[in-house]
Amino acid sequence: MIRDLKEQAEKAVNEVNFKYSKGMKFFLEDLMAVQVCLNENNFLSFKGYLSNKLQNDRIAVPTWINGKKGFMKK
Repeated sequence: MIRDLKEQAEKAVNEVNFKYSKGMKFFLEDLMAVQVCLNENNFLSFKGYLSNKLQNDRIAVPTWINGKKGFMKK
């Protein structure tokens, strides 16, 4: 179980800001901060929270990559 969704999402956001330049595309599952949570029972809640945070904070926008939902860094 992910104990603190906000803290884990903040780690993922920091990773996106550090790892990706403007215009680069990525999947949430590419992030190490997300990979460590894949098998947790509240992963879907975390994934939704992170997705909303990336969009609301204007860090990344949703896009399609080879038929799968991903993100593009703003």
